[in-house]
Amino acid sequence: LSRGLGYVYKRQMEYLRPVQVGDPVEAIAEEIHRGNRTALYRVEVRRGEERVALFTGWVYRFPAPQSD
Repeated sequence: LSRGLGYVYKRQMEYLRPVQVGDPVEAIAEEIHRGNRTALYRVEVRRGEERVALFTGWVYRFPAPQSD
């Protein structure tokens, strides 16, 4: 689901456990906050039930282009 264009202007990535090439992982994203121009996202990366990484990032959201 696309909500328009934006860019990450502040981010943090925590690597909690090592993974190997070929390990099946799943990323679960959640929008924590959405304002008029910015949004905060949290993404957990899991290998089964084990959390292996955590990303948080603030995004500046560009206004949607006006259609004629």
